[in-house]
Amino acid sequence: MGIDSPPYESGNFKADQRKISKRGNAILRKVGYQAMKCMMSAKNSENEIYNYMIKKKKKVKSKKFSNLQA
Repeated sequence: MGIDSPPYESGNFKADQRKISKRGNAILRKVGYQAMKCMMSAKNSENEIYNYMIKKKKKVKSKKFSNLQA
């Protein structure tokens, strides 16, 4: 889709948390971001994706994630 998650392990190292790399189609990445931004601003509580993102926002303490969802 334009978002590529790096592998879990490299040699003997196994990662617990991974960041998304910016490999792949940049246009698809931008469209996905805009779609999520519109979905979050609509605040439709019947939408399962919206409910999932709200649940994740409450769980995550990262400012980057909170700012992304705001």
